[in-house]
Formats: sequence, C-alpha cells, structure tokens
Amino acid sequence: MMSLAAQLTPGTKAYCKAKAAIREAELRESITLVNEQRAELNSWRHHCEAIEKIYKEELTSRETRHQTSIQRREDLIKSLADQLARLKQENSALLSSISKANSAQGPVNQETYYVDEFDSLNHLIQSSVAKMFKWSCETELPSYAIDKVHKFLECIEPHGNNTLKMLTAYNLEISILHKNAAQRIALVRHLIAVLLWDKVLRHFAFGLDGEIDKNLRAVEQQLISGSSLLNYPNSRGRIWKGFDGPAGIGSSKIATS
Repeated sequence: MMSLAAQLTPGTKAYCKAKAAIREAELRESITLVNEQRAELNSWRHHCEAIEKIYKEELTSRETRHQTSIQRREDLIKSLADQLARLKQENSALLSSISKANSAQGPVNQETYYVDEFDSLNHLIQSSVAKMFKWSCETELPSYAIDKVHKFLECIEPHGNNTLKMLTAYNLEISILHKNAAQRIALVRHLIAVLLWDKVLRHFAFGLDGEIDKNLRAVEQQLISGSSLLNYPNSRGRIWKGFDGPAGIGSSKIATS
C-alpha cells in the first residue's frame, strides 16, 4: 500500500485515501498489539495474584502452626511446672517420712497383733465370699468375664500363671467351675489370695530387718501355696481347696465327683 501511495500524486484525492488507509492499517496493528500486550499483562497479573494468594495462605498457615506450637510449649511448661511443684511436695513428704522412720526403728506392734489381723482377714474373706457367691447359678458365665480372669492371672508371676497352667493340666474351665457354688466360692477365694499376694504381701516387707523379712516371706509363700486350687488324693476324687493360709483362710474342702 505504501508503494501505491508513492505512485500517486500528492494532494490528490486518491493519494489522501491511500494515506488514510495506511494509517488505518497501522492503527489496527497497534490496537492488535495493545490487546495482545494487555492480555499478556492480564495473564501476568492473574499469575501474580495466584502467587500472592498462595503466599498469604502459606503465611497464615505458618502463623497458625507457630501459634499452636507456642501454645503447646506453654502448656507443656505449665504442666512441667505443676509436676515439679508436685514432686517437690512429694519429696518433702518423703523426706519427712524418712526422718520419722529413722527416729523410730523396729516394728510398730507386737507379732501377735499381726497374727490376729491375718486371722481376722482370713475369716472376713471366708465369710464374705461365701455370702456373696453361695447362690445357685443358672446362666452361663460371659466370655468377656472369663477373659478378664485369664488376663488377671496372666499378669501375676508366678502364682497367677501357675494357676492357669494347673487348670490347663487338669482340663478345667472357669465357666464349669462357676456353675457349682462350692467350687465358685473356692475359685474366688483363690483369686483373692493371688491378688493379696501380688498387691500387698510381696511388697510390704521391703526395707525391714533381714530376719523379719525372711519370716514374712515365709508367711507369704505359705499363704499362696495354701491356696492351691486342686489336689488329687486319689484317682477317683478331687479335693477343691479355697484360700488356705497359715491360719486356715477359707479352708473349705469340697469333694466332687
């Protein structure tokens, strides 16, 4: 089109039209270029806005995590401070107890006092268990209850596990023993014997004089060994024994076929 305008005589109508056409074409090209640049600019703007949004979200997330971390640390510090205060209080109480113990060595009571207490415990267990479990059983013992008894015995070494081994050796099931009132009473007495041995008797002699400790250990062994569940005096009968301690805790012998 430039070559066409060059061929025309300047000042003529055709020349002016050619020049206007050239300017119009240039204007269209410029508009097209502006629109392309504007589209590219919008694309970059959207890209920057997306990056800004991601940055703000990440910044907010980090601030949240930071605040959460600070809160957790503050809670931990407070918990440790409370624990430290409690330990200091317990330590003071322990030191006071040790001081009192050091100033008053020896048994608090005479040996006969403890023998009488054991006798009282024997009779309490014997009468209480008989009173609570003498009823006739018409329903099956739930499996979850049997599992609880097994788990209880498994946790106590050696007498709990020895009880389970003995039941297995003689093909006895807790659910079967539970059906008979006399056997159920003896079973409960035995469980109480195992529990007392595990939670009380094997712990309370700690720190005593060696000779006293030996005597108490002997009492403990006699208590638990006397509560053996089964004894076979002959091939035709069984003797079921309950909680039989040195003073005869629950010494109930029931012969079963």
